[in-house]
Amino acid sequence: MQIYDFIIYSGFTLLILVNTCLVLCDYIKTPFDILLLVTEYCTALFLIVGTYTSNTVVIDIAHVGLGLFMFFGSLFSQNSHMQLVLIIILILTIASRHYYQGCIIKRINKKSTNLSRTIKEINNYLCINFYVLYPMLLAIVLLRFI
Repeated sequence: MQIYDFIIYSGFTLLILVNTCLVLCDYIKTPFDILLLVTEYCTALFLIVGTYTSNTVVIDIAHVGLGLFMFFGSLFSQNSHMQLVLIIILILTIASRHYYQGCIIKRINKKSTNLSRTIKEINNYLCINFYVLYPMLLAIVLLRFI
């Protein structure tokens, strides 16, 4: 097992446990936060299963789900518990992108699929710079959290 696999397995298993605690403590109430939570659960499960089975399509789907979760959650979630989870995820994402000089999920998923090529084309078309986007989302969610 490579270090990247261990990070994915442990990090997203922890995310599932944190989300389960949020549900059990009845902190998730609005339909939007339930949708975010379901997206987060599916993303975590897809990343764990996709990494374990080396299924590139499943990893790509989870990668998109994680990006959508961070983007829409940072902008629209009113739940302080969900915002705290987002803050932690964004800090870890920013730190891992700097440490590994790029996205750790891309390091795991080396094979190109139609979905990954489409995502890359969309990112290039929109000129998305994730080294700028994630800190901006972190600033937004921090301001909303405070």
